[in-house]
Amino acid sequence: MPKQIFELFGRPLHDQSTEAIRLRHEAHCPFSNTACDGGGNRYQTTIALQSESQALQNYFPNLEQVIPGICSIQSEDETWLVCPRRLFAVRDDQKTLLPHEQAAIEQMNLPNEPLGIWAEVNISTRDENSSFNYHFDYVISPVQKLTLEEVKTMFPDDPDLLRQLRTRATNNSILIPTLEPFAILEVMTASTSGSNKRKGTDISSAFKKAILGLPHSTPSINKRQVWGRMATQLFAKSACAESWGGKTFWLLQDQFLSEIEATTRLSSHAIQNQESSAQNNIHLIVFGIDSNTGETSTINRITGNAGLPFTGNNTAFTGILLPKKVPSQQELLKAMLRKAPLLEIPPKTAP
Repeated sequence: MPKQIFELFGRPLHDQSTEAIRLRHEAHCPFSNTACDGGGNRYQTTIALQSESQALQNYFPNLEQVIPGICSIQSEDETWLVCPRRLFAVRDDQKTLLPHEQAAIEQMNLPNEPLGIWAEVNISTRDENSSFNYHFDYVISPVQKLTLEEVKTMFPDDPDLLRQLRTRATNNSILIPTLEPFAILEVMTASTSGSNKRKGTDISSAFKKAILGLPHSTPSINKRQVWGRMATQLFAKSACAESWGGKTFWLLQDQFLSEIEATTRLSSHAIQNQESSAQNNIHLIVFGIDSNTGETSTINRITGNAGLPFTGNNTAFTGILLPKKVPSQQELLKAMLRKAPLLEIPPKTAP
């Protein structure tokens, strides 16, 4: 059985409902509530419509270009998510959290207070002995409103940041993350590999055929590369959050976790059977996806110990997995404040 697209623009390919067709014609992502951006890592596959067939141009009458909006791929009896927006997508301040996104946040056990979600938080620092350069998908924190005068006392030596905050202030106040506590959220999905443009099995060719209802075949699922990328970040980003007084949660599909367990000595079942401990510093949030409807079918949190110390002198080669020096929490706060929160979540009300 060839590998085929399962979901386009958030809906199964077999879904011919009015809403599914509208999403496709508009190239709109229902998860982010914005134009599809291919998950933020598929820009090189952008299709310039003026050089394509008339049929494809007619399908997207109001667009000049389109990014292949492939959310998931079916390979034999397995459905693989290949777009991180499919699991969690906050890209618009008018967005309402979807049930599976709300469920993920509930797994973090954050306080029942107003929360802010910051996306694409980057921290880059350097001194004479070390450098730190990390990108965090999302940071979620309780928030409070402070006056500009109060904020000024927090960052007396950063006039550029204060100028940015002043432009975003409303009634002389600004929304500030308290980071007491907070969560970093990293989203991991599979990617594709082994494409062949000549044979028409690359992402762009598969997308163009599928959108026009033609037979198609997609690239293979790239499992090992994504797992390798996650492994290099799993310990480092978890150590960063712990140093700052928070936790890093890794959001992934159960199919992806099963592949990791099939190729490594990891056993999530054994980890789940361990008693809860203050030493538990690795946190996974695992989703299941229904291979018929595309709906999120299960959610599970797996928490365990990293197996290596995040602090102190590391005299083993596992030290290569950790940042040499983690910046202060103040640097995290400043990195978040350089942009406004993309979404504010009110506290839950008692039933």
